[in-house]
Amino acid sequence: MTKSVSATLLAVALRRREISGVDVPLLPFLEDYDLSKLDPRVSYASLEDLLTMRTGIEWHENDRPLGDSNTTIQPERSDDWV
Repeated sequence: MTKSVSATLLAVALRRREISGVDVPLLPFLEDYDLSKLDPRVSYASLEDLLTMRTGIEWHENDRPLGDSNTTIQPERSDDWV
């Protein structure tokens, strides 16, 4: 559901010309967050990559136990999902 809401908000921003397109880099939108532990490959990701789920971010939803190594559980246990 988050992707659908994000896509809708991006469409509004595009229509209002608040962003130039979905081919712009993703990270400038997150500059208020500490991204020091972020995989450096994500610096190449665009808004389009985020919307199409091809950012390259490691995500283990079904292939690991629901514990600390599961990247689905990690954000849920974090105070800051970004």
